[in-house]
Amino acid sequence: MKWKILLGIMFVLIMMFLLSGQISTKQSVELSSEKPEEKRLSGADRQRVFFAEWHQPYGAVLDREMEASIQAEIARLPKESPDKDVNSWIQVGPSGMQTPGGALYSGRVLDIDALNGPGTTVGAASGGLWQYQSIFPVPLTDEVTSQWIGTFAYDPDDENTILMGTGEFWIHGGTGLWKSTDGGDTWVHKTMNPEPSSFFRIRYGSDGNTVHAATRSGYYRSTDDGETWTNIQFTGSVTDLAIVPGYVGGPPDVLYMTRWGEGLYLSLDAGLSWYLAANATMPSEDIARGSVAVSASNPGIIYVAFTKTEVIIEGDDVYYEYPMLGIWKTTNYGYNWVNVSPPDNYMGRQGWYNNVISICPTNPNLIYAGGVALLRSQNGGSTWEIVNDSHLHVDYHAMQWHPNGLYFWVGHDGGWSFSNDRGMDGTWTSSTNYLPITQYTEFDARGVSWASAVVCGGSQDNGISVTQNGGSSWYFRQGGDGGGIQIGPDHMQQFYFALGYSSGDIAFPRYYTEDAAQTKVPLNDGLEPSDTWYPAMRMNNDGTMFTHGDGIAYSRSTSDLTWQPENAYPFSGGITELTVSPVGGTPCIYICLNRDYPYQLYCKDDDWWHTRATGLPAGQRVRKVVPHPTDRNKAYALINGLGSPGQKLYYTANRGLNWSNITGDLPNVPLADLVVHPDNNSRLFLASEYGFYRSINGGTNWTRWNNGCPAAVVATELKTLDMRTFNQGYHIVAATYGRSIWRRDISGDDPTSVSGDVPGSSFVTVSKAVPNPFNPNTTIHFELEQSAQVSVNIFDTSGRWVRRLLSETMTSGPQRVAWDGQDSQGRSLSSGTYLVRVQAGPEVASYKLTLAK
Repeated sequence: MKWKILLGIMFVLIMMFLLSGQISTKQSVELSSEKPEEKRLSGADRQRVFFAEWHQPYGAVLDREMEASIQAEIARLPKESPDKDVNSWIQVGPSGMQTPGGALYSGRVLDIDALNGPGTTVGAASGGLWQYQSIFPVPLTDEVTSQWIGTFAYDPDDENTILMGTGEFWIHGGTGLWKSTDGGDTWVHKTMNPEPSSFFRIRYGSDGNTVHAATRSGYYRSTDDGETWTNIQFTGSVTDLAIVPGYVGGPPDVLYMTRWGEGLYLSLDAGLSWYLAANATMPSEDIARGSVAVSASNPGIIYVAFTKTEVIIEGDDVYYEYPMLGIWKTTNYGYNWVNVSPPDNYMGRQGWYNNVISICPTNPNLIYAGGVALLRSQNGGSTWEIVNDSHLHVDYHAMQWHPNGLYFWVGHDGGWSFSNDRGMDGTWTSSTNYLPITQYTEFDARGVSWASAVVCGGSQDNGISVTQNGGSSWYFRQGGDGGGIQIGPDHMQQFYFALGYSSGDIAFPRYYTEDAAQTKVPLNDGLEPSDTWYPAMRMNNDGTMFTHGDGIAYSRSTSDLTWQPENAYPFSGGITELTVSPVGGTPCIYICLNRDYPYQLYCKDDDWWHTRATGLPAGQRVRKVVPHPTDRNKAYALINGLGSPGQKLYYTANRGLNWSNITGDLPNVPLADLVVHPDNNSRLFLASEYGFYRSINGGTNWTRWNNGCPAAVVATELKTLDMRTFNQGYHIVAATYGRSIWRRDISGDDPTSVSGDVPGSSFVTVSKAVPNPFNPNTTIHFELEQSAQVSVNIFDTSGRWVRRLLSETMTSGPQRVAWDGQDSQGRSLSSGTYLVRVQAGPEVASYKLTLAK
């Protein structure tokens, strides 16, 4: 029967496309504005501008030649010496943020596969590839040169073989295609010509050797399991693909793909040749990103969703927006199409960013379409409804069905969610969304011990999040896009923060809270209308708060009811960063402007503003000035972008009157922030878009400083925490764009008296359970390096929580807790494997237990 269906498809489509003509040879055109007026931007659009500004003058998505040049420079630097370095980076979290509705949020997920690997595997936009082993995810790509994962696919015949495409369309480029043949332990780069900057979909064909890739540079095909690739006649973006499997000895796979600017294409020969699926009932103009789905139970039923390009002209300004164009359906393999569009634009203005559609494999009338919102139709597109659930998050990118037509996975800007009943209301969960992939733009941290440390941050897509116990638990407190945040002077639940997603005349209104952002009070009196995104929030040593909007710097003392302008007239070009010296006296304020030399940097240290650019490179912006922590006269200037190789880092000893170049052999990477060692000014620590760097000689020479974290992590801001009074070290804390927050103790960094290997220490170790297997009682043994808040929980192998055995503060040393084989309701559990999860402070250890009755 299957061969008759496939032959029927081929006959209908051959006749159809003989009439419509073969593949179009025109180049698809994508319209974009590198920097439209900011009030027009959505949060998704803002990411493009964020990276375009950081990469000046090269744009958000670097071409492959520039990317290769950066990687080559980085590779020439030495790595940390394992026989000297004592400490490594430790993840603080969040590994899932608890929401008031009971969900867990993490960060943006672009692809998901719960069926073909040894465990559910998830590709994060800027956080790497993760595979779940039991209920907890394990990173697979920490050594790959890009953490931007667009898509991936398992070989259907070998779960150890994975193909992965890096880069996220229009936001950030990757480093091409990578392949692993050992389950993700090691990766090898595979050449494609031209090499795409980003990938939409990689999928295997039915023969297990043919692979198809939809990319920013067109459609690619491999017939040898991804070893070699051929670009089939396309340029521009191929944004999605769907496959109708053929079989050995019969017709080949039938493929559908969506191409930016043109619409839907079809191949009858597994991707060798293509036909444009255009007729009078399908759109032919203004087509932008598309997505396509074919029914598994009836391949004659196909749905395609398109967004459109809208060009808006207002005076001399031109803007581009990408709302819904519509959803079309065919029940006869594409011979006729019917418009089944929902009545409302579920794409918002950002259809270039997220557009995905999927059909239940056992019920072709059940369809899900994802954009900003998630829509569902249960009657073949006749009517649509919005799916709302606390375990879901706006902005959808990936969907996958189990063949049983019940289990359904979706990836979105908050991570991933799962339904065990076709996505129906009340069946969703995000209980294992433990991915540490939150994209922080700015953050703050304070504490004298890790057990009570407060860390809070503003993140893309996931607003304001907070931990008040050093990372043991994290809470999602405010939605939207988070900006600058500062812990206040009075106590550690007092925050000042900026939060986007506003329809008012201030793009990022400021707020105040006394309860760690559980509630917020507007704090905008005195602020002028502003389009500034991610504005900084800073505080000097007397508790005065500072912020900025467009061309004005503001301050607010503890006694002020309103913000006061620090400059009588707005600076032209706009303020991009503001920092304040922590040393006493008249506030020493530095502001960075989006202007050319000598007006890119100003300092106010005596009630007057002065240009402070002598010695800085002409034609380059300053990204940030970092005041010295103990000397008011000293500061460091980080040059923005990629346009000044050899001119990245500068130093002043006179508050910016003169600057000297201390770049040394630092690669030409986009810089983010800097920390000076508290006891030695020659020791400098840098955060960049390409990981961390350290100098022990004042900037003359640099070392890659990434032990314990991904080498290609995108770091955005650094803070320091001095815990030496409590013998817990002096820590650098780092926020990242896609791998959450990290910490590293530098109080014993590179001690010259150490020779040979010095092992790092672990916060918590689960040593054993006795007996194991057990029936029905066992005792779990673990050891703490230091006092900490400890929780001990039992889970089953599907990730369901079973019982909490312990939640209390414990002292350092050996510990133990008993379990009687019962769940939280006192019911005896059946035989099987269970997982004990011990969390102490910010770290987690786990151990398998076997109940044998």
